[in-house]
Amino acid sequence: MKPVEVRVPTDIRKIKADWFRGLTLRQLIASILIMAAFLGFYILGNVVFDIPEILRLLITMIIATPIGIIGFLPYKGLNAEEYIPMILRNMLLPKEFCKHDMPPEEVIAKVRESQIVKIQEESEDA
Repeated sequence: MKPVEVRVPTDIRKIKADWFRGLTLRQLIASILIMAAFLGFYILGNVVFDIPEILRLLITMIIATPIGIIGFLPYKGLNAEEYIPMILRNMLLPKEFCKHDMPPEEVIAKVRESQIVKIQEESEDA
């Protein structure tokens, strides 16, 4: 009798368990949030703000689309909680990603020294 071999993925994030009709837990939560946002704003736009139907549909689609993207679409194998901080870091701290474009420290020091000398010469002439 041969032993049974059970293969387990090395990365736990690659394990996908079906929760409801083939949806993962992330997709199920995103679907519920999309429906709640869609129905909530659609009814709120009708009852409270009296917005025309076409405009309500467009606004609810604009609100629901990012939720769907976050819940359903991985980007280059990364989930939303992994790639959104990277995008924000890139927007807020662009120098962190551009260090390879910077000149060496010696060159920066020489330029600073030459600028200081120029400023001192200009202040002496005035």
